[in-house]
Amino acid sequence: MKTTKINNNILRKGMIFSPLSSVDWILFIVITGFCFLTFQQMDIYHTGGSSFAYLNGHILDFYEYNVKYVGGNAYLPSTYVLFAIWNIPIYLLKIVTLPTCSVPWAVTMWYKALPVLFYILSGFVVYKICKIISFGEKKSKLIAYIFLTSPIAVFSQFIFGQYDVFTVFFMLCGMYFYFKNDLSNFIILFGVAITFKYFAFLIFVPLLLLKEKNILKIIKSCTICSIPFLMEVISYYWSPAFRNGVLGFGAKNYIFVAGFNTSTTSISIVIVLWIAVVVWAYFVDVKTKVESISWAFYLCNIVIFLIFGLSTWHPQWLLFAIPFMVMGTAISRKFDFFIFIDILIMVFFTAFTIITWPNHVDQTLMRQGIFKNLLDERFGLFVTMRNIFHISDQKLMLSGISGLLLAGALFKHPKFSLDDFSYFKNESWNLVRTRFVFGVSIWVIPSLICMLTSFYSPHVILNNTSDLDGTVGPLSDGKVIEQYFVPTKNEISGIQFVAGTYQRINNSNVNFSIQDVEGNEVWSQSETASNFKDNIITTLKFSKINVNKDKEYKIVITTSDTDTNNEITLYHTSVGTATEVEYATIDGQKVDYNLSLNILE
Repeated sequence: MKTTKINNNILRKGMIFSPLSSVDWILFIVITGFCFLTFQQMDIYHTGGSSFAYLNGHILDFYEYNVKYVGGNAYLPSTYVLFAIWNIPIYLLKIVTLPTCSVPWAVTMWYKALPVLFYILSGFVVYKICKIISFGEKKSKLIAYIFLTSPIAVFSQFIFGQYDVFTVFFMLCGMYFYFKNDLSNFIILFGVAITFKYFAFLIFVPLLLLKEKNILKIIKSCTICSIPFLMEVISYYWSPAFRNGVLGFGAKNYIFVAGFNTSTTSISIVIVLWIAVVVWAYFVDVKTKVESISWAFYLCNIVIFLIFGLSTWHPQWLLFAIPFMVMGTAISRKFDFFIFIDILIMVFFTAFTIITWPNHVDQTLMRQGIFKNLLDERFGLFVTMRNIFHISDQKLMLSGISGLLLAGALFKHPKFSLDDFSYFKNESWNLVRTRFVFGVSIWVIPSLICMLTSFYSPHVILNNTSDLDGTVGPLSDGKVIEQYFVPTKNEISGIQFVAGTYQRINNSNVNFSIQDVEGNEVWSQSETASNFKDNIITTLKFSKINVNKDKEYKIVITTSDTDTNNEITLYHTSVGTATEVEYATIDGQKVDYNLSLNILE
């Protein structure tokens, strides 16, 4: 009885829940620091490297000059200007002097540190916004921390290592002035944000119309907001490389993915509903400061759903949504529910990402991190994040994300808002910690499993599954596919290949054999095609067989019991990759590529 009373006293004093203690900041530094050093996507090499054109004095011919060095650029100048300023020390020290995508790992970390700096500054601006909208000192710090530890934000900034945070930072600065009723700075800062990513415009318009009801002033404000964008476009419009790379960037068509087809064209659901939200904002008549804040975040979350729930996106872009989701959660009476929703979104998001971008946005991100020199050809061949999750339904995962974003938007309606924005329940903090630690672990732990298991996997004699350039066509009965090779070892313990199942379950039989060129068989095995996953590496392991090193062999693949609705296909490498001793044949005819398969020692 006495022990129970002591425990209850501890709970009341907050020693267990204790929001934002030193433990939380240590967790943040350790986890994000580990992710910062361990993971990285390739885009930053191109963007950071492109910026050196400015440092070499190529201002107006920036885009033309970069074509010969990095192949072209897709962003407006703002992004490259920021990187150019940041890279001045690298340039002066002559570590990098010309545009390039090949730099030492330390330079990569230097590139990555710039958006991380903007990320931390964005957290500070979130804190300032929260103070302005009456969260109070304590809760403002808590919400800033919740923003900084959002699992998807940590993924975008520290794992993927992108720079969408530039948009987020200037947009948040604009929000700060918006809530200060300083519309001039709000307009200008959103104009700057748009030059980094155009998403900011979709947020800007409904926020403007929520406050401004005069049509002429609305037109004037939108015109002023567009000036930074127009200035950058006009400055480079003469350049074919600019028009092709920036104005021709295909990502802007993603909002047309969900639409209604008519007899002449397609109607974008995103644009139709966004216009409805804009008009809705115009007709909303807020009477109090609390109503104004509640409606602002509500409309922003609706727009977030339209952008990421009804259109195609790249995984790093979701950072754009996080501040609105977090601050919308902060004013909700159902705080715990929406924090839990964040965890579920991270689960669906991770699964969708590794399904959609295999061997690109998965454990592969470790190849650019601090462990890069430990990872050999075995990494990602035997155990992948996709294998660990054992999920292949891309549509289901995307539908889950969309549904959760919709729920997170609709039920942040102002009628569900707190009466006192400064209220915070201490007991919720353990859920916040769980959201951070578990949410990030969803990505980190499977990646580490892939790395550790690769150390104990067999070496690869032939490694072609990283090159999937095309298919050999349906494997019907009677069709014979062969891959010729010369082993560099005297033993073989398995083969790996990538099959295309045409997104269905096939029950045909696939027959494999290894023969020498005289036709003497050293191994054979039959598999049911239903065991193969679409576009995923399949491994056939067997007891080690003896072969003669440096003698030519072939893998022969045939099928049986097939029909037009029950066939699989195999991938091949790029045309021109065949050699005199490594090449494929189709029905006995040599082709200028190899099958996308591996041979294991």
